[in-house]
Amino acid sequence: MPKKNSLALAALVVCGLAFPLFGQSDRATIEGAVKCPSSAVLPGVRVQVTNVGAEASQTTTTDAQGFYRIDNLPVGTYTVSFSAKSSITTVSAGA
Repeated sequence: MPKKNSLALAALVVCGLAFPLFGQSDRATIEGAVKCPSSAVLPGVRVQVTNVGAEASQTTTTDAQGFYRIDNLPVGTYTVSFSAKSSITTVSAGA
């Protein structure tokens, strides 16, 4: 095999071996949409996720379409609470 083809093959093998290393992470994302019972979206709702084991929390607010997303969370068990200007708070727990 010519030297040029050998180098190309070696580079391809090295790149192919590197990609599986990025397949797993110790981080997670919680995302969703907040809607009322009539399915209307609810913008401006405060969303707080709390890591039960670490007692650490992060907060965001739903956008104009009622969507929220919190990235880069350590894997674990979280509670998610939603609160709006109406002072009603709902808490959901999950794994």
